Amino acid sequence: MDYLDRLAETDPAEMAYVGLAVFGPKKDVNKLTRRLPLVS
Repeated sequence: MDYLDRLAETDPAEMAYVGLAVFGPKKDVNKLTRRLPLVS
């Protein structure tokens, strides 16, 4: 069973989101994330 199969069977209430990745040209990424605080 691969990741996507297991994910499809997982109840959304059981999910724990711990991060977010933003990828793209630096100018566009900075525009989206400029006001987000860094977590330490």
